[in-house]
Amino acid sequence: MIRINPTVSSSRNWATLLHANQTDKSGAPFIDHVERVVENLKKSFVDFTDDQLHAAYLHDVIEDCGVTKADLLDKGYTDTVADTVELLTKPKDEMSNSDYAEWVKSIIDSANVDAVRVKFCDISDNFNNERLSLLATVERDRLNKKYTEPYRMLVSAVL
Repeated sequence: MIRINPTVSSSRNWATLLHANQTDKSGAPFIDHVERVVENLKKSFVDFTDDQLHAAYLHDVIEDCGVTKADLLDKGYTDTVADTVELLTKPKDEMSNSDYAEWVKSIIDSANVDAVRVKFCDISDNFNNERLSLLATVERDRLNKKYTEPYRMLVSAVL
């Protein structure tokens, strides 16, 4: 069987379809976050790859859209992309801040450069002061506490 790998454009289109009815904490379309993660990747790493772009577009589809790793493989994504997206999927819905930091550390410790770069770009968007300013003070403070240590670890990992 000949495997036809999806294009980056098809990943963008699929992510747009999968996240179509989702919003972020401020009520904005969730796909805007995905697009910013992709743009962060392009701006942050001059040597970004198509695999990293695929993973950036798809980084939340297992967690938020009911997609499985098998679905990614069935759509023609490489093991590399499917493994990266799976690694970027939180293992459970509710995590304490220390559990979240440990999970991010496990991504860094995996030595999966694609996952580390995408997670850095993801948290960079989630931790963005402009986005956080749109939230209530309690939620903003909660997210600041959640993301401070993981962001610091990722900055060190990508330098």
